Amino acid sequence: MVNEMYRFTGEGVISTEDEPIFREIVETLVTLLSPFAPHLCDELWETIGRKGYVLEQQWPLCNPEFLAVDTMTVIIQVNGKVRGKVDVSSDANEEVIWNAAQQDPLITRWFTDKAIRKKIYVPGKLMNIVV
Repeated sequence: MVNEMYRFTGEGVISTEDEPIFREIVETLVTLLSPFAPHLCDELWETIGRKGYVLEQQWPLCNPEFLAVDTMTVIIQVNGKVRGKVDVSSDANEEVIWNAAQQDPLITRWFTDKAIRKKIYVPGKLMNIVV
């Protein structure tokens, strides 16, 4: 959120159409900081022209759609040592991750021409290939 504030103030001037968005960002940031710095946030709340106490305001709501993660990074180990990582969709299963690992030459060089004894997969975290 703070990065978005810098985007709006990059040139030092906020355009008329961006002002409501910038105001909402500032109000949300002050509201989120208020449990940690209540006195400072009350002063900021008054400075931006709002009445009352910031702690009396409704907590900002988030859209769960924006919280969904589309991809995940899975660490690939060979004999317990990290040899690489693959980025796959968040709903990928062990087979998809194994196929992605086989496509990476930095990973495959550690088990090419060797017998794979077993694969240990910790869902969403890592895959260990024992050779």
